[in-house]
Amino acid sequence: MPPEKGSTEMAEGMRKMPGADDLARLKSLRDLASELHRQGKYRAAEEKSRKVVEWHEEFMVKDHPSTMLSMVNLATMLHCQGKSKEAEVMNRRVLKAFEKAPGKDHLETLTVVSNLVPILRVQGKYEEAEEMARRALEGYEKALGEEHENTLASATNLACVLDSQGKYKAAIEMNLRALKGYEKVKGKEHPSTLSVVDNLSMAYRNRGKFEEAEEMNRRALEGREKSIGKEHPNTLMSKSKLGSVFIEQKKYEEAERVIQQTLEGFENTLGKDHPSTLAVMANLAGVLSHQKKYEAAKQTYDRVIKRNEKVMGKDHPQTLDAMIGLAMMLEEQGKMKTAEALSREVYEKRKRVLGQDHPDTLMTGHYLKRFQQTQGDKRCLLM
Repeated sequence: MPPEKGSTEMAEGMRKMPGADDLARLKSLRDLASELHRQGKYRAAEEKSRKVVEWHEEFMVKDHPSTMLSMVNLATMLHCQGKSKEAEVMNRRVLKAFEKAPGKDHLETLTVVSNLVPILRVQGKYEEAEEMARRALEGYEKALGEEHENTLASATNLACVLDSQGKYKAAIEMNLRALKGYEKVKGKEHPSTLSVVDNLSMAYRNRGKFEEAEEMNRRALEGREKSIGKEHPNTLMSKSKLGSVFIEQKKYEEAERVIQQTLEGFENTLGKDHPSTLAVMANLAGVLSHQKKYEAAKQTYDRVIKRNEKVMGKDHPQTLDAMIGLAMMLEEQGKMKTAEALSREVYEKRKRVLGQDHPDTLMTGHYLKRFQQTQGDKRCLLM
């Protein structure tokens, strides 16, 4: 969370002068919001952050920098709960104001740019997310140096975007750069270091390096369980990713156990419609399908696709991931026409949303070709 202006800096731009009790209330709210966020209690943190914004709006003139920064903090709480559209609107309002003053290259402006990256990425807006990530990284490198924690956080953000775009080799390289920096500056067990380790595990998995992925994932999971507890959303995220690695390793019973535990944890901490909860639910459907538990898998796929469409939209990459998983299961059951139609829908949407050269698009195209070959279909698939 970015620092807010101190009370001595706020005299200019006051709507009315706060008393000692007012300032004490502000400090209490800010400290409590920060601590709740650290504990992963995002709904409670949002409530306190909204009160901080309301305090600033009561005492400060409209669009005062302190009010803007309190909105940036609130947007972070919203994003953590999966309310990414609202968080994006709030951050864009602040960014527009900050680019005018204090300016495009100011550190506070770069903070907003950096915060926008994961918000855009989770909505599938990968090109703009990469643009913002590179802008923040270059700005921080110039202003603070390559080993400052803000610079390293921007490198981590960029690595996540590259991974989402299917640029797995570049994602691994950027993650390794961030990891080396964090281990030097913060230490091997610091939460920021463990976040990079966690991200690196997925980049390795996507490159097919499953042993390296499991090693990184276990390191992140064990470190987070020790430092922030087993029920913290970040710990659950590491556990979810370990389940994904188990699926790739064909350890299906172990994967189902881990994923089911993670799903229950996310539903309790983040809610049933949070994007992270839905991603884990899709993984559960997949592992059920691998074990030929088709009825349970179909029910889970239908539920997660419906919720994804409601929360993130019909064309969101996460929705399409669940749809192609369902298509593959239908093929296994011999329901070829339904599977092919669903795969073709995903392919057309992935071409439009991700681009023709994204690995997920290419995979779906090859999958459709296999349908044609299997069924003796002579129609030409336009790539």
